[in-house]
Amino acid sequence: TSSILVSHIYYFFGVTKFGFQLSNTVEEIFLDQLLSIVEAANILAISPWTVRAYVQSGKLNPVRIGRRVLLEESELERFITEAKTIRRLPPQTSSVELVAGTGF
Repeated sequence: TSSILVSHIYYFFGVTKFGFQLSNTVEEIFLDQLLSIVEAANILAISPWTVRAYVQSGKLNPVRIGRRVLLEESELERFITEAKTIRRLPPQTSSVELVAGTGF
């Protein structure tokens, strides 16, 4: 049983029995693409509390691993693109302008 424990420890720290570094574990590949709330806040130039509020309201869709709340880079890109799209919508003509244009 001790050899199994040692091999698990080696795997956890990314080292084989022979001292070689394991190449990209699944966790490393997956977690490289995920950002913490603080990292996402820094990228968006807003506070972590605002990011948490966006997660709670559904504006940002997180990945939850245990108690950790993480955000994919692609989710931040979607959020930014959506914010740009909403801002670029043409202003709507008010009913006052419509009435004024018809001569009523």
